[in-house]
Amino acid sequence: ASASNDTADTLWIDAQQQCGWNNIACDSGSVTALSLEGIDLSGTISTDIGLLPGLQQAYFDHNHLFGTIPSEVGNLMKLNVFVVQSLET
Repeated sequence: ASASNDTADTLWIDAQQQCGWNNIACDSGSVTALSLEGIDLSGTISTDIGLLPGLQQAYFDHNHLFGTIPSEVGNLMKLNVFVVQSLET
């Protein structure tokens, strides 16, 4: 499900839920890290990544991703690590 037409306040899932998921680190209810490497993801990185202003690290390597990195990543002022590498298919 995509939340691209929603605002950060009305997303289909709240921060408390996503902070309890595997591969997601949080601090004070804000997502700070996505460790999604090697979990067989396929598709594109959603523009919704821009709705995570506290994101500091994002690892997407060793998946089956394609397309471009969303421009919204450039708005993540706390982001200091962004790793994306697709597997050869």
